[in-house]
Amino acid sequence: MAIVADFGKSIVKKGARLSIAIASADIEGEPRLALESLCMSLIDKIPLLDDAALKNLLDNAKRLGTSGSPKQQADAAELLPALEAAVAERRATKLEAAAEKRAVNKKPAAPKAAKSAKATVAA
Repeated sequence: MAIVADFGKSIVKKGARLSIAIASADIEGEPRLALESLCMSLIDKIPLLDDAALKNLLDNAKRLGTSGSPKQQADAAELLPALEAAVAERRATKLEAAAEKRAVNKKPAAPKAAKSAKATVAA
């Protein structure tokens, strides 16, 4: 595993989650800035996901909710309501957009001629 960053005694390895890292050393007489919360929770990331990633996350949460370890089941139970709400909201938005598009693209019906008028014209 490669070392990505070394902040004093705190070593962050590749692939590890970094929540908060505080550097204690000075650079040219000025204190280093503390790095705050570089990782977002999954619930915070939901609005940033595309539809395919959201569906995949929802499917995984449902699967882990039934067949995962107790911790995975608890995590899935926490995520499922937010995921399902996001999917429902996106579905409603897509349906609204499709209905508006159909309404705009709908051609007016051609006027129909009365049958009796055709009969009198032919005679």
